[in-house]
This record gives sequence, structure tokens and C-alpha cells, in this order.
Amino acid sequence: MFDIQKIAKLARLNLKPETESELSTQVKNILGYVEALQAVDTSTVEGYGLSDASPHFRPDEPVERGDPELRVRISARTQGDLFFVPKVIGEGDA
Repeated sequence: MFDIQKIAKLARLNLKPETESELSTQVKNILGYVEALQAVDTSTVEGYGLSDASPHFRPDEPVERGDPELRVRISARTQGDLFFVPKVIGEGDA
């Protein structure tokens, strides 16, 4: 169903072996609740007014946020005006 160690790794959690079982149970309960919600027939329920509204997306244009020089200065690893971020998902992770 799911791999609690993989979830912990992707979430960058230092999961202690003694908490694995408890967390696994909690995740199973959450997934069971979501499954129960998906089984509810909502075909006769009216929307609450936003379903007909068109989505309001911002333009897909580059926007500078914050001080780029500061980001480079506080980064652990840099090269010129570039900074490196830690790898989150590695080979074999999906």
C-alpha cells in the first residue's frame, strides 16, 4: 500500500524505529478516511457558487522575489552567482 520509510525520506523526517508502527497506523487511518469520503455519492449535491467561475491564474511570467545576492550569500554551496539546493528526490524515487 505505502512505504512509511519512503514517505519519511521524501518528507525529510528522521523517523525513529519505535514510531514507525504508530505513524504507519495513522497514515492507514487517514487513507481509510479518504477512501470512505470518495465512496460518498455527491451527484445530487449542488455546488456552492465557485464551480461556474473561471479560474484566475496569474500570468506565467518570471518575477524576482527577494534579494538574489542575499540568497547566494547565505547558501551553503555556491558557484559564481548560482546557489545549489539539496537533492530531494533521487534516482529510484517516484
